[in-house]
Amino acid sequence: MKKIIFILLAAFSLQGCKEIIAENITGRTPQIIIPSNGQTVNQNPVHFKWEPMSGATKYRLQIASPNFANIEIYALDSIISGTNFLMALDSNVYELKLTAMN
Repeated sequence: MKKIIFILLAAFSLQGCKEIIAENITGRTPQIIIPSNGQTVNQNPVHFKWEPMSGATKYRLQIASPNFANIEIYALDSIISGTNFLMALDSNVYELKLTAMN
């Protein structure tokens, strides 16, 4: 009986190692495709798209207006599993932050 328990515990601990050994993506920034920096967007909802980043399993997208140094509207703070996001925004100036996560 003790051998069975040990084998199960060993199997569970090996499975957990996958979580511990993840690619270090600290300091790397995903490349935003659209909207480009300074672009005026005339479509609503606004389409946000970025390049998939090696080692990332999800992305944190933050949107504020007019910018993060002087926030008047915190429009979005969301975790996204893909590389596309659509969001309806009122006419305004916005700044976005995109962070890769794993």
